[in-house]
Amino acid sequence: MSSHITRKRFDSDTYLRMAETGILAPTDRVELIDGEILVMSPVRHRHSLAVNTANRMILKTLGDDVFLWVQSTLFLDKFVAPEPDLALLRPRNDYVTERPCAKDVLLIIEVADSSLEYDTSVKPSTYAILGIPEYLVADLSNNRLLAYSQPDGDTYRVVRELHRGESIAPMTLPQTQFPVSVFLP
Repeated sequence: MSSHITRKRFDSDTYLRMAETGILAPTDRVELIDGEILVMSPVRHRHSLAVNTANRMILKTLGDDVFLWVQSTLFLDKFVAPEPDLALLRPRNDYVTERPCAKDVLLIIEVADSSLEYDTSVKPSTYAILGIPEYLVADLSNNRLLAYSQPDGDTYRVVRELHRGESIAPMTLPQTQFPVSVFLP
């Protein structure tokens, strides 16, 4: 007997309705990637410290030059609604009425404590397809920052590894230098 398994892909509108009606609770750590609802890893102390330290530094450095989106759902595509740790968005006055979308994203930052495999395989491919110009992964286990840039199809042409003592200037904000250590407490 043969069987055929069919997966149900959810779109972002359905995903949002599931949250609004309580099917997905506010405490559920999930995100929508390629139409699938995926459970995210629990947040550990060092992860929280990295996100909050980076958040403070970015706001202090860039102020109103960016809109900082922190650990919130970002509707990037009909089937993609991740919850990145930090996203630097183009400043706009209409985020109250219009959700940010992929073209608003300058940079996405993920902090990988227990999610390194996922953050360095699924996420870069997804973000590259959507044209996200730059993606950073703070790899807490290996004390390094991975910087993905120049999206091309489902990959990034450039991947750099940086360490404490170095700094990074995001491509979309070249006048700004961030010390790598800020992402690796």
